[in-house]
Amino acid sequence: MSASGNILPLHTSDVESHHEEPEQLTEIPEAGEPDELFLRRTGGKSPEEISDDEGVEVIQRTDSKENMRQSTQNGIPFYIPDELRRVLMEMASESASEHDVGEGPSRHPNRQRTVDSMDEVLRNAAQPIRQTAQGQPMQQGPGLRGPLNLTDQESAELRRILYDNTRLGLPSSIWRGIVARNLIAVQHGQSSSIEGLTQQYRCLVAFLLQKGKETAVSDFTAVARKKLAGVEGWPTKEDVKEENKTIWTSIFGALDFTQEKMPKEITWKKFIDMPNEIFPPLTAKQKKNAHGQVMFDFTFEDMEDVGLRIEGTSTIQEHLLLSGKKVYVYQFDWEDMEALLQYDESHVAKALGLAQLGDEIIYSITCMSGKDPNMTKAIALNILRESQGVSREIVGKFCYSQKPVDPNILASRVYAIQKRLKKQRRFWPTLKRDVREQRKKQPIFFYGTLLTLFFGVCTIIQTVASVWSLQAALNQSPVVAQAQAAAPGNSTG
Repeated sequence: MSASGNILPLHTSDVESHHEEPEQLTEIPEAGEPDELFLRRTGGKSPEEISDDEGVEVIQRTDSKENMRQSTQNGIPFYIPDELRRVLMEMASESASEHDVGEGPSRHPNRQRTVDSMDEVLRNAAQPIRQTAQGQPMQQGPGLRGPLNLTDQESAELRRILYDNTRLGLPSSIWRGIVARNLIAVQHGQSSSIEGLTQQYRCLVAFLLQKGKETAVSDFTAVARKKLAGVEGWPTKEDVKEENKTIWTSIFGALDFTQEKMPKEITWKKFIDMPNEIFPPLTAKQKKNAHGQVMFDFTFEDMEDVGLRIEGTSTIQEHLLLSGKKVYVYQFDWEDMEALLQYDESHVAKALGLAQLGDEIIYSITCMSGKDPNMTKAIALNILRESQGVSREIVGKFCYSQKPVDPNILASRVYAIQKRLKKQRRFWPTLKRDVREQRKKQPIFFYGTLLTLFFGVCTIIQTVASVWSLQAALNQSPVVAQAQAAAPGNSTG
């Protein structure tokens, strides 16, 4: 099994003998050459052959040579994906129609920004953290200290190993995780582990693509002990616990998972056990009860109306996790979104059956925002965040532009939320919820209503008691007794 020809699969003899070197990677293709993945999505057409109408339906995540823009900011090169560029230009055009753009006599309320002037906007909207090919000291990332020693060459090599499309750069969030892992190693007295980590990923990805997710982790450990012996970052001793931790740390890093959420005691025997535990599939009973209606059909307002609280989380694994009265929703910025958009090109994600996870997360946010083009609710809840100059509004518009998708990986979590919503919309839960809301928002009116009801009940009781007393008094009256005796049928003679 090979993905776009970038990684050569392991041969069976390699796994059995453990003597062959890990697979070598092919060279990065030219930026103007459409790759196999793009041609497959467009029916075999190159980017230049796609008409404007067809382009509306095609989610082009690979940029052609003409459309791939390379700009510089303080001498540091970075790439701007076409989709982000298009969204930025649309927003700039809308803004230009409302406000004057430019200075002096040329100012006009309907003037739009040109492509050249957009370069400045794009440079301000994408502040890269990249090291130049000449190996100059790299800028510091957020929350990280010390020089970061990941060169463009190392980044490109990791990109080749981890993704199908090699023309784009390594996603920023994945890059940060790798750098952070390297810094931790340095802080613990180890030498730079970038080269070692690259070799680990090369061996791991090749194994997963060849053997699949149903393979036991111990099988890879046996291969890695031979191929990665002496490699920086791989345990020097045959310690199963440390080896498993190293393997899963690498996998979590490739998926942009929060490594702090990795269990202290790892019990996953097979690679498939991890995604099945974090994102359990629907059971047969759940599928039967759902009647095929598991979809993103609820909004943030729907959940809040039934008393659920939206809780932002920086952990992908917790997205749409229902815990008590909380629903965790993944918070992300543009850099995080880079990784989400490229899940379907990630070798590790595809090997573990998680290729659709990024699309599901993005589309779920769009649906929960009520399919609002401005993503107002998601921004208000701070689900979409600003980072590196790319505003939350831009991230929101980009989310809205993505293709719809039904929940598959997140199906069990969507089902749990749907079930809770259905339960909380019944009469008694709704009544209790309304009473609590009324007491919280309008306490004077609430307690005044209770007092009115109390006096009303007292009045009814008093009225009934008065009627009974009158009836008893009438029954004991002599006049009533004589009238009853004189009535026909009551005579004794």
